[in-house]
Amino acid sequence: MNNAFIYVPALVWLMAQFVKFLIAMFAGRTDIRMMVASGGMPSGHTSVVISLMTVSYLLEGVNSPIFGFSAILAAIVIYDALGVRRAAGIQAKVLNRLLQDSDLSSDELGEDLPLKENIGHKLIEVIGGVIFGFGLSCLILYQDVPQSWKAYWFGAPTMSQVNAFLSLAIIFAAITAANIVLKRVHQLQGLHWLNLSLALMMIFLGFIQKESIAQFDMRVFNWIGIGLSVISVVYYFYRKRQIDSQKLEKTVIKNREKDYWKRKLSR
Repeated sequence: MNNAFIYVPALVWLMAQFVKFLIAMFAGRTDIRMMVASGGMPSGHTSVVISLMTVSYLLEGVNSPIFGFSAILAAIVIYDALGVRRAAGIQAKVLNRLLQDSDLSSDELGEDLPLKENIGHKLIEVIGGVIFGFGLSCLILYQDVPQSWKAYWFGAPTMSQVNAFLSLAIIFAAITAANIVLKRVHQLQGLHWLNLSLALMMIFLGFIQKESIAQFDMRVFNWIGIGLSVISVVYYFYRKRQIDSQKLEKTVIKNREKDYWKRKLSR
């Protein structure tokens, strides 16, 4: 079979599931079912659809119908992984805890319990799937990667490009350190404004490098910086919703425990 639209995404999925199993094993959860399970790092579903989109771009171009279809499919799958399946996993977790405290027997509960909890994905797992699917697809179809990409990424860099890269590396190191501190102290609002500032700074650097006096090319680094900033801002709103969901979950469990002990004491 020489259909890259089938074998490349299939290989990417197999490798993503294997990497997911290795990560789970190093985390102390040795379970062979992780090879075919949903959830976990990286997202297998995201890796597959991003791989299909990458193959479509490399072989057919950005204006092809297959690329348009794969891009829409990727958006739907990623939204489902982050939203619908993630919410279903949280609900399953709450229900399993409630059922543990219930007086129902195993016969009454049925054979399908406990419900599967790890069916959705966190934002970082989806990002991992995007990077994994794109990178591995480009490696498999390396001969179809545009020459301009190869020259830019693998050609000999100029001194000005090296200096630009080092400057951005220092900026990213400082931003990452600040993100970690703000995340640990739960200052989500500060995290939000910090990453907005990073995005504005990258846009400003992009304008500078267009001037004739600026002898360096920062297009790729600008896009990476802006992309990371946008992801962080999206994470800010997503994390707020996640915290609200966790508060609701704790409230439900707490009320359930109160009702349980009331019934116990009244007997």
